[in-house]
Amino acid sequence: SEHEPFHTEWDTNTFQEQEYEWYGVISDSSDQKYEFYTHINVDRTPPSIQIVSPKENSIFQNEVDISLLANDNIALDLVELFIDNISKSTVSVKEMHYIWNAETAVSGQHTIKAKALDKAGFVTEIKTSITLDRFPSIEFVSPKDLQTVSGIITITAFVKDDIQIKKQELFIDNI
Repeated sequence: SEHEPFHTEWDTNTFQEQEYEWYGVISDSSDQKYEFYTHINVDRTPPSIQIVSPKENSIFQNEVDISLLANDNIALDLVELFIDNISKSTVSVKEMHYIWNAETAVSGQHTIKAKALDKAGFVTEIKTSITLDRFPSIEFVSPKDLQTVSGIITITAFVKDDIQIKKQELFIDNI
């Protein structure tokens, strides 16, 4: 028959952070004994996490190579990567490597956040900012490619950049 659970308190604050083995014996009225073991980790230290790459304020065009490194003194549970507060990847190992294809992302500043969680439930988060800045482009409207012209003509072109055009220059035969 089942009985009420047995309770005891353990003040882990007086113990070192490590794994402990608990041993117990249960005896019934006919002196049958059952021995049991369980292992419990004492952990009061949050995990550490580092964004190895990219470095703060780096500038990228389309692809961002992200590397994270996490550690814990007892047992790491998971490492999670966020880009602009959207979860992109979760692993249960210390190292994470992720390639962000940012071709469809808006240009400008973006936040990369890394989160480490240990088995005791402690969480550590860090953030870094990067900027997406794509190459400027130009589209010649007139005259068209290989068009024959004479006299005074107007050269028309559309220039485009995802952030801001600083300077516009046109050259004839690199002169």
